[in-house]
Amino acid sequence: MIKKIFQKLKSFLIIDIFIFNFSFLILNCLYAIDNIDREKLTLETNIEKRVTDALAKLLDPQDFIVMVNIEPIIEEVNRNRTTPQVEQLQAPTIKRKDYILPGIPAKKGLGDEDKNTQTPVQVVVSPNESNMDVMRNFIKKITVTVKFNRNIPDTIINEAKTIVSGLVNFNVERGDVLAVEKTEFYRKETPWYQIFTNFPSIVWFLGIVLFAFFLFGPLNVFFQHLLRTLSAKSSGQSLENAIPQPQINVNTGSGMGGGGGQVTMSLEEGKSRKPTLFAFINDGNLWNLAYLLKDESPERAALVLSYIRNDWASYVLSQLPAELQAQVATELSNVKQLEPDDVEIMELELKKKIDYLIGGSAQILKICETSDKKTTENILASLSISNPELAEQVRIQLLNINDLSFVDSNGLRVLFREIALPSWAIGLKIAKDSTREKILKTLPIGASEMLKQEMDLNQNVSQTMIDEEERRIIAIMRKLRNEGRIIITKVDKSSEENVEIAIKLEEKQGIAPENGITETREERLARIKERLKKERGGQ
Repeated sequence: MIKKIFQKLKSFLIIDIFIFNFSFLILNCLYAIDNIDREKLTLETNIEKRVTDALAKLLDPQDFIVMVNIEPIIEEVNRNRTTPQVEQLQAPTIKRKDYILPGIPAKKGLGDEDKNTQTPVQVVVSPNESNMDVMRNFIKKITVTVKFNRNIPDTIINEAKTIVSGLVNFNVERGDVLAVEKTEFYRKETPWYQIFTNFPSIVWFLGIVLFAFFLFGPLNVFFQHLLRTLSAKSSGQSLENAIPQPQINVNTGSGMGGGGGQVTMSLEEGKSRKPTLFAFINDGNLWNLAYLLKDESPERAALVLSYIRNDWASYVLSQLPAELQAQVATELSNVKQLEPDDVEIMELELKKKIDYLIGGSAQILKICETSDKKTTENILASLSISNPELAEQVRIQLLNINDLSFVDSNGLRVLFREIALPSWAIGLKIAKDSTREKILKTLPIGASEMLKQEMDLNQNVSQTMIDEEERRIIAIMRKLRNEGRIIITKVDKSSEENVEIAIKLEEKQGIAPENGITETREERLARIKERLKKERGGQ
């Protein structure tokens, strides 16, 4: 029984020893293979880095790719087992000395000699012995592949070949290969904002430019307006509180045709309507629109006016003939279902024509509004001779500081809200006494006294400043009139002013009377009045 147990233990022990040795052998092989792979990868990486660094001085790194492949050979060196050789040498022995006492040697005699004897000593000669297999790695073949972008010239590629060959030291007998290929590289498009990350100085430069533009441009204008507003607020605050909020009363009879009805609307009503169609109509082409609508039917004219702002519609309606005004007003009062096609056709027709009208009183009026007084007088004098009706029409629509006398009380209050008190005090210096008196009477007592005090304080003012404030007041008057917020109804006089201008123009041009007889100024004045009366149809 015990013998069987020992036999089983012996067989188990043999199996365990075999498994241990086999596992140890496998681990050694795997470790050796892993070492080979690491050495191969390290060598390939080093060669690739050297080649890449060298070519980067010749080309852009994005224009080439370097690939290195090394094929290793593994040779096993067998172990040399040798037996150690040992030489037995006699070790030297020292003869015991005679001692008189312990530690005190006896004195040598004359015939005594030290006799040394050699004892054998072992001298071990080391053999060439290795307890493990030594794996020696060496290169079988090196393959270096360099891929260049297709647009790289051949001269640069040949230079790159020379550089790589000198770095790697290829062995042709061993089978080393240097492969060069051309291929099309994919270029990722750089976004425009990447420029700012590559060149951060551009960001600083643009920032400085924008800051300077903002500082000396919009910010400067803002502070100028702010200072102007603050200076005017102290003087005009009480005046603003004293003036009530007006309504817009648009008298359609004050235009060329006359005789129309009156349209009343509030400011909120005018602002609430947002046109969806006829969006091309604006402040600059309202006169063109009125001219085109004169030849349209009342239904089509009413269609257009129903789609534009109320203040624009009032202005256009005032420019139509009296008969057409009444018919258009009647059409506007009736509720109708419009056909979408009719509206679109009308919009397209007006859009094609409205911007291609030239000439007319509107164009002359714009020229006169932007010219100085002398140029305006010359233009009106010339028109009084060639086209008196057009001259009278331009004169009526052309504004000056004395036209404030034609503005009603509500309109004057609106103007005082828009214009600062110092501007009024300076601009009214060249106005007629009747104009100043009407303005002072229209204002409340407190506002009137403030304006008088301001006018007394601004006695010594240059003519340039007076002209500037006058232009500012007239520009605001024109703006509010075009918006329909004020009404300026000029009386259609026979215009002594135009007669005087015509006389001056005749004297300047040297025009003589038709009969050749020299006439006095009174006779010439009567003759020109008679001629103007005939040209206006005897009115």
